[in-house]
Amino acid sequence: MWAEEVDPAVIREAFPNRSYTALTCRASALGVARPKDHKQRGDPVIEQLPPNFLAWLAGFIDGEGTIGLYKRKNNDGLEPLLSIANTCFPALLHIHDKIQGGSIQKKSHKGVNEFQGYSYRLHQRRKLAALLPLLLPHLVIKQQNAEILIQFLSEDLNDSVTPERRDYFLRAFRVMNMRGDNAVTTDPYDKDFDEYRRSR
Repeated sequence: MWAEEVDPAVIREAFPNRSYTALTCRASALGVARPKDHKQRGDPVIEQLPPNFLAWLAGFIDGEGTIGLYKRKNNDGLEPLLSIANTCFPALLHIHDKIQGGSIQKKSHKGVNEFQGYSYRLHQRRKLAALLPLLLPHLVIKQQNAEILIQFLSEDLNDSVTPERRDYFLRAFRVMNMRGDNAVTTDPYDKDFDEYRRSR
């Protein structure tokens, strides 16, 4: 175990007169810092998820979910996202508890006769990189989204996403998220995705 795996609250309690940052820097100097390949390591919680839960979750995502990649508001970084919107809070809480990650947000109420809606959102790269390949055999509608996000995460976790690849991933998700008459774009760079949309 390396220093950055420990809960900061535990460190502060054990060393009340030292800051968390100072202690992790000291750990690095002593050779017990986070390994360089930490991003590629799997997630033991995800790896132990039962097949029946994965199949159920994939169906939930196909019907009520989103798999995408978005620009961060404050910089040029990219944010992967798996989200599921639903009015059944216990179902989303079950997903949260099984994955042991992400968050559940309360959605704004639009009318007095509408049920309260909730949104489960997962951004954590390592969990997504471990989860999506397990969901892939069960996905139907969102399978292409998952495949492209898996590719992005593979390159991102190896720090190998070039500006060109960054634009490619953004265009891919933009085209896949189009609906109706706008599903086929006139952007010449998106012709590969045009063919995909026409074949569906």
